[in-house]
Amino acid sequence: MTEDDDEWVEGEDERYLLTAGDREIVASTRALLWKLIRSSLLSAAQVRHVARVVEVLERFPETSDDLDILIELAGPRRRFGEHEIHHYWKIRVEGDLIEIGSGGYFWRPSTGGDSFTCMAWTASPEVEARLDDYLDRLSLVDDAQPFQVEVAQLDLSCAGYRVDIEVDGEDIPGPDE
Repeated sequence: MTEDDDEWVEGEDERYLLTAGDREIVASTRALLWKLIRSSLLSAAQVRHVARVVEVLERFPETSDDLDILIELAGPRRRFGEHEIHHYWKIRVEGDLIEIGSGGYFWRPSTGGDSFTCMAWTASPEVEARLDDYLDRLSLVDDAQPFQVEVAQLDLSCAGYRVDIEVDGEDIPGPDE
C-alpha cells in the first residue's frame, strides 16, 4: 500500500480496505446515482431505492445495511460509421458486498455483435477491493473510457437511457410502468 492508500485499522471489524483509486470509483458511483435521482428516468419508488444505495456509499467504508439492490442503467445506441455501440452501468449492494461495473454491446452488420466489459469493481469487508479493468483490450469500442470519465460525461437528459432496479429480486416499476 502507498501513502495515499487507506490502511486496515486493527480492531475495527467489518471495514473495507480501500485505495485512493477505490475511493474515486465510489465517488464517481455516488455522482452517477445523484444524476439518476435528479433525472426524469425514475419513479418515486425507484428514487427511494437509489437513495438507499447513495446512503450506503456515503457511509463507505463502513459496512452497509442488509440490502439487496441492483441498479442497471443502459445508455442509448450510438452509431460509429457502420457499427453501433451501447453502454451500461451496474451497481449492486448485496449485504456487505458492493459491486460496480460498466460495459456494453458492440454490433456491426458484417460481423455481428458481442458484449464487452470495461471494468468490474468489487468490495467486501476485510479484503482489499478488486478492480478488473479491461479498457486496454477494447480497441473496437470507439468510445470506451475510464469509468470516472464516462460518469462525468453522462447526460441523462438525452433520449435513449433506460433504468432497471431490482430489490430483493423484485423489479421496481419505472415511471412509465
